[in-house]
Amino acid sequence: MFPRVAGTWLCVLGLIITSDTFHKEQTMADNMADMGARMGERADEIKDQAAGAVSEYAGKAKEYASQYAGRAKEYAQQGYDMAAEKSKQLKDTTQGYIEENPWYAIGIALGVGVLVGLMLRGSRD
Repeated sequence: MFPRVAGTWLCVLGLIITSDTFHKEQTMADNMADMGARMGERADEIKDQAAGAVSEYAGKAKEYASQYAGRAKEYAQQGYDMAAEKSKQLKDTTQGYIEENPWYAIGIALGVGVLVGLMLRGSRD
């Protein structure tokens, strides 16, 4: 009878150990599944943060580009205004010289006309 009882106890002990091992394996599998789910959620959070950062930097780059374009436009306008002012001064100076010395102006114009005519005539021969 002792061997039979011992065999029964060994079977019961084996079932308990097997059950305990199965329970530990099941718990470990559940823990790993939970950890995988949390890692997936964290990866989604990181992806969303990265997308937000890219969007933020793109917005800043657009803002800086707009500022630099505005400055370039201002500098171009200042250059245009300065050139227009210098041109007006030159016109006024030339007009004043012509009004004060009309015969000199006619002589200069005649001389330039003769030189241009000779250059054009010389290139035809």
